[in-house]
Formats: sequence, structure tokens, C-alpha cells
Amino acid sequence: MKILFLIPSLHIGGTEKQLIILSKELIKLGNKVTIGYFHDGPLLKEIDPKYIKLRKININNRKSPFVLLKITKLISNEDPDIIQTFLSYMDILGGLASFILKKPFVLSERSNGINKIDNKIIMFFKYIILNLSGTIICNSIYAKKFWIKASPKSQVIFIPNIVKNTFNPKSQKVLSNSNFKILVLSRFNEYKNILLTVEILCEHQKTFPESEFIFVGEGNTLGSCIAYVKKHSIDPNKFKFV
Repeated sequence: MKILFLIPSLHIGGTEKQLIILSKELIKLGNKVTIGYFHDGPLLKEIDPKYIKLRKININNRKSPFVLLKITKLISNEDPDIIQTFLSYMDILGGLASFILKKPFVLSERSNGINKIDNKIIMFFKYIILNLSGTIICNSIYAKKFWIKASPKSQVIFIPNIVKNTFNPKSQKVLSNSNFKILVLSRFNEYKNILLTVEILCEHQKTFPESEFIFVGEGNTLGSCIAYVKKHSIDPNKFKFV
């Protein structure tokens, strides 16, 4: 199968990283994968062009109507069996171009429904594009529920994020039953809901009081997480925020 992925950039991000992992696994299964994108980024070096075809779309202005023409031309030249877009900008333009060329199209929802950077105009176009494509893949249960309600005629599929196993069984550390060291890496915002993680680990601490917890990240909910630890933890010194 010839698959075309469309994404704005190859900068470092969860969506971009998942796309690269997905592309490598699809190649192993015998598929042909092409990634169309606008902007280079650090993740470009993780892609071997011998196996995954890269097609950079040169643009000067994201708001130019010529962008849609260039995406349409790329799809026409590559002639894929299926197209999948990532992030709202590509969802709209890539989805519209796919509809024009009558190519099967899948929209990938990477948030819990409405992305915080999506305004009403963007959401309006996403609704239209989704109704044209008929298929959306979500990586969260919340997004699945949102889109089933928002677009009941569409096919909504839930597929959890791909997690690449990088642990070597021979070198795994054997943890004791009473002393865990837990590291949490995340943005501190409402969408990540790290406060719930803090609440759970405070409960965990009651059973395993020697455990240590390290949180790495920043955001507008960091203060509330620290405040919760100070108020509810049996030993706040076991929590470190970096």
C-alpha cells in the first residue's frame, strides 16, 4: 500500500515522533510511505530517505491559496492509496485536497477534542473536512467521545499512542516493594491533567512512604500541583519539581 502522511513540520513533538515510529513500522510491513511537510526540524535526521520518501512543500506564507494547490499537486504526483493528516492545518488543507482528488483520507485527532489553539473557524472547517472524509483516528477516549457526538455520521476509531519498547530485559533494575523512584515528564496544563497524577502518587506514598517522585516540566498548573503536595502529602520532601 502507498501511504502519504501530511504534517506541518518535523520539529520535536509528540505527534511528529509518533508519525516517524508509525512510518518505520509500516515500512517493515511492506508498505511504501511518503511524508509531505513544510518545515525541516531535528527529527529529520531520524528518517532514512532510502526507506521513507520525504517531500518538502516549499511555501512562503501559510495563508496563501497556493498552499492548497501545492498540496494537491503533491498528492497527484505521489498517487497514494490513502492519505493521513496530522495537526489542524494539514487536516484542513490536506483533507480538502484529498477530497478534490477523490483520495481516501483519514484525519488524526491528537487532543481531547478541541485543541486549545483551534478557534471556531478552524473547528468549523474540521467538521466539514471530517464529514467529507468520514474517518477520524483518535488517540484518547475523550476525543473519541467528543467526535462521535460532534460528527455522528463519521467513522471514529480509537487507537492508543504507539510506545516503542526501549528497555533491555537483561539490564532492567529490580525494584523493591517499598522504595520506588518515579519520574514524570510532562507539560503542566489542563489538557495533561498532571494534578490527577499528583493525587494518585500522594495516595501511593501512603502505602510506600519511602518512594520518591520527580516531576519535570512547566506550565500554568504547576503551582496547583505543588500546593496539593504541600497540603496532602505525608512527606512533601519526597516530591521534587524540576
